Amino acid sequence: MKLDMITILTLTTIAYLISVLVTRYMAVHHVISDVPNTRSSHNVPTPRSGGLGIFIVFMFISLVFWVNNRFDIPEWFFPFVLPAILIGAHSLYDDISGRSAIEKLLVQLLAASVVVSSGLLIELPFGGRWLSYLITMLWIVGMTNATNFMDGLDGLVSGIFSLALVFFCMILSSVGHYDLYLFGLALIAGLMGFLIYNFPPAKIFMGDVGSCLLGFVYAVMVVIMLDENQSPWIMLACVLAVFNLLFDVGFTVIRRLFQGENIMQAHRSHLLQIMNRLGYNHLTVS
Repeated sequence: MKLDMITILTLTTIAYLISVLVTRYMAVHHVISDVPNTRSSHNVPTPRSGGLGIFIVFMFISLVFWVNNRFDIPEWFFPFVLPAILIGAHSLYDDISGRSAIEKLLVQLLAASVVVSSGLLIELPFGGRWLSYLITMLWIVGMTNATNFMDGLDGLVSGIFSLALVFFCMILSSVGHYDLYLFGLALIAGLMGFLIYNFPPAKIFMGDVGSCLLGFVYAVMVVIMLDENQSPWIMLACVLAVFNLLFDVGFTVIRRLFQGENIMQAHRSHLLQIMNRLGYNHLTVS
């Protein structure tokens, strides 16, 4: 679906306004608040779940895409959109009531299973199809959790993904994948609307509804693009776009394993949190 410039500008403007209005409402009315604890990097109760605006933007652009392509819908559309909505909805539920780590992981595994069972895979030149299934599942679930883990400082995740998605859209444009390009632009617009209120010092936090959704959507969009263009260089470029996020999580998990710590237990030992405790402010670290 190749859209004209006026349509693209209109849709991204609407996406931006949706995000701004929803985020502002959540911030002003303290619909869901994050009360500080021993792991927090803030000292006063702060509104959270500002990522709801990004979630609504995703559903809006999915609806627009479906209406415009309902008689010629791509095979990847429903295995992409429906699991993403599941992740967003359950993550919002988690923000409201607090769900266990096991429950969240099971939901993520279910959502990722829907994606890979549809045939969307990171194809490998070795190891057979089972290895492609495993690597794709690890990529999707790992990216979802890594993004959630890293949402600990003002403007960090929203800033990383704003830049990563700009880079991703450049790749999509170069390979002519205009369907995903529309999703990428809408998410950038949603992030820009949210970042106004999340820029240090943050007036609202993203919450799991934003961080888990972003990680999942980015990971699956990469798989969709690779499904049509199996280039190792494209995969490498997409990983490098979020490498600082992946490196911090990977380094922290490995270090905690070597120290005999329970990696499923909440902690405050990510590199970003250590830098913050050393005196670097949120803006500098982000």
